[in-house]
Amino acid sequence: ASNTGLPLTLMVEAFAFNCGDHAGGNWTDHDGSGIYSFVVPAGEYAVQARPDHNPLLNYLPEYWKGQGQDGVNTCQEAGKVIVPLEGDVSVDFVLDPGAIIRGRVVMEGTGPDYDGIENIHVQIKSDKCWQGVQLSQADTDSKGYFEIKGLPEADVYVYACAECNQENYVSQWYDAGSGTRDCSNALKVIPVIGTPTDLNPMELEPGREIHGHVSGIGVEKIHISVHDWDTGEHLGWTNPAPDGHFTVKGLGQPQSSGYRVYLNSGSSFYLWEEYPAQVAPWQTGVDFVPEKGGRVQGTVYGDSGPLAEVEISAFAPGCGYHLSGTRTAGDGSFSLVAPVGDINLWAWPDSNPDIEYRSQYWTSTGGTLNCMDAEVLTVELEQTISGKDFNLNPKIIVPGDFDRDEDVDGKDLSEYIGQISSTGSAVTLEEMAANFGFAAP
Repeated sequence: ASNTGLPLTLMVEAFAFNCGDHAGGNWTDHDGSGIYSFVVPAGEYAVQARPDHNPLLNYLPEYWKGQGQDGVNTCQEAGKVIVPLEGDVSVDFVLDPGAIIRGRVVMEGTGPDYDGIENIHVQIKSDKCWQGVQLSQADTDSKGYFEIKGLPEADVYVYACAECNQENYVSQWYDAGSGTRDCSNALKVIPVIGTPTDLNPMELEPGREIHGHVSGIGVEKIHISVHDWDTGEHLGWTNPAPDGHFTVKGLGQPQSSGYRVYLNSGSSFYLWEEYPAQVAPWQTGVDFVPEKGGRVQGTVYGDSGPLAEVEISAFAPGCGYHLSGTRTAGDGSFSLVAPVGDINLWAWPDSNPDIEYRSQYWTSTGGTLNCMDAEVLTVELEQTISGKDFNLNPKIIVPGDFDRDEDVDGKDLSEYIGQISSTGSAVTLEEMAANFGFAAP
């Protein structure tokens, strides 16, 4: 397969169709021809050109949509590439030029000449406050400068991530001033193709540290995160070393006297845990002895496709207590670590106000609103249960505000439920109560 020639090499990758796993990839030839080839098993794929893997290229990444068609931005929109056994398929790209953002990261309070900070990981995001996706990134040079190419001509946000490279400075969002820790104050930047966008310097203050240890085998897969004790603001994170020791750097001054520290499962089988006391800046001995569980994986779908930012929780069976939780990723997938034993699994889309779908407990026959009807899953130590998918139903919007004793548009509730049921979507009073916030008798 080939694409139009580019003067430098870029990566082309294949993924199982419909946003599946990575299947293969290769760089284009180094002669500048733009030719690439790689081998994958026979099957159906989405193919993506990734010029963003080469920081010298200023082109937009794209998925192949179809021969002679413009490329698309997401795997959900990608065209299907069918690769036959022992066959060749030609997948050609004509990439669009990108925009450029340039700037500098400096040490706080160093005056008009500034002291640049090396090795700060600058990220370009499609939205602020961790809601969007990362579009591109670059590390600052020895004088603190960065240049990021291949950006869309669209609203983006800039984040100087010190903890990403374990540098002991406080990470900041770009706000056209010296920078801000508060992501809600991040300023959108609109780069323009053909004219580089130059940003004001971002000033980072020196960070604080905490030190601790996690006992166990494979603890380097765990994720340690630090938050302000009062506000819950995320301040920093790290992964422990294989021997369990960790240092979280780049922590800002807490608004209270200390931090909350969490042990998150990461890709391990260890259970989520909160350190039992407030932690002060520079404190040592923040130690964990976590327990292991098993993992439950699946994907949450709505009628429009996979749903991101849906809360997934494990509960003790029979409407029992909360055991553990996570949220779905951008592709709707989740991977939850739960204690060993029996659980019920619950999807709660209300955690994302942009999603108008109903909550649901998992069953093998399509889900239920009633926790007593939820199907039991048995979690085994260091084992993974896969394929526990949810297909959520849209919320039913009833006009007007009402409770169980009031009429709706001149109809009592039983008559209104009958009207909804006649459309082919049977709804019980308990279901309406769960969705519309009144107490069912």
